[in-house]
Amino acid sequence: MLTQHSVMSVGVDGIVTRNLGDFALAKLPVYSPCELESLLNAKRT
Repeated sequence: MLTQHSVMSVGVDGIVTRNLGDFALAKLPVYSPCELESLLNAKRT
């Protein structure tokens, strides 16, 4: 999976996508935009 190797090489913490199925085998956390928004809002409180 080229995208996964690319993002891992630059040190990202996860992937944000509307197409979660394409990343079912990803070794990084994969979030929908809504999931990431919820996580970020939870960290602010």
